[in-house]
Amino acid sequence: SKTLQKKYHIFDEIYIDQINESSRLRLESISNELIISCSLQENDSILRISPSIKNATYIKKDKQNKKDALFLIQELIDDSYANPINGEIYIKGGRICLEKQKSCPAWAFYEHRLGTLTYNADKQDILTKRAEGELIHKILEMFWTKHRNSKVLIQMSNEKLIDEINGFIDTAIDQFIEKHQDINPLFVDYEKKYLEEIVLKWLSYEKIRPPFTVLECEKSYEIKVNRIKFTVKIDRIDALENESKLLIDYKTGNTPFSRRSLFSINNRDLQLPIYAAFSGIESLGGVSIGWINRKNVNLYGITSDPNTIITSNLNGRIDSSDINCWQDLINYWIFDLEEVAKDYLSGNASVTFNEDEVFDYCEALPLLRLAEKKYQFENYE
Repeated sequence: SKTLQKKYHIFDEIYIDQINESSRLRLESISNELIISCSLQENDSILRISPSIKNATYIKKDKQNKKDALFLIQELIDDSYANPINGEIYIKGGRICLEKQKSCPAWAFYEHRLGTLTYNADKQDILTKRAEGELIHKILEMFWTKHRNSKVLIQMSNEKLIDEINGFIDTAIDQFIEKHQDINPLFVDYEKKYLEEIVLKWLSYEKIRPPFTVLECEKSYEIKVNRIKFTVKIDRIDALENESKLLIDYKTGNTPFSRRSLFSINNRDLQLPIYAAFSGIESLGGVSIGWINRKNVNLYGITSDPNTIITSNLNGRIDSSDINCWQDLINYWIFDLEEVAKDYLSGNASVTFNEDEVFDYCEALPLLRLAEKKYQFENYE
């Protein structure tokens, strides 16, 4: 009732003041000086600072000369570096951390040093795209653990291959349902049909490859880049006819990175470079992406031997004027990754970005304040 709300200050102004005061005191306890900035207007909406924030200073821009007025009163705070990290450290999700550091150091700083991550509960009643990808990984792991050689695959009739696939699908789905018992059975039936279609499409595509033997599936490797340690899981490693090894990473999303981007200094997907340069796999003769998707299936990447052609897009062609051969590429990846790791360890937490940067999965996006940074760089640098 309103009487009780008033008596106990339930969500009224006094309650809000108490919460704001508690937050202010907590922030002041970790800093000698507290500066709170806010906007006074957002599009057509007029904003005001909370009344509980005492001694607030309002600064109004000069409408006649916005640039000079803002330049005169703005204070640029040097907050682009944190304390450096000494010694070796272990980072859970180290590969993703390095990718964020290369894209925007502040992104890596907020999420991996300060832990500004949201708790994402797994949806119990549907099959998400992520869950679908994990099922495809599991089915292919079971298939190639049982049938190691491509000769066995080639000799299978279409009917036999479908029976094998469906057996693995049933096993993978049963394991999934154990953890997701609220899922609608109708979704499961549709998903089984899709999984049969897409896995059959992929394995039929693999039949036309030169002979190979699957050595490892879903194996974990310990990685150390500079003083940063982390664990990765490599989807698959094949042995080729020339006794070299081919690394395959499955991608089930809509837009995997391109083959050409692997040669680019602006490449933001560091997965294959980390695998190739720091996993320690002996006789590695190539890295590749196995794209398994409703739209298409494709195996593309780079081989160490210029004469080795596995598919039209998996060969030794180097699409770069700065890189001449496989070893040059490995050396470049080592140098690039060492520099990114060094940058993270130095404490660099600056906000850097370009127009093509994608922050769709950034959980610390409000902290980056990209719009303000962009406006500042464009007008006052």
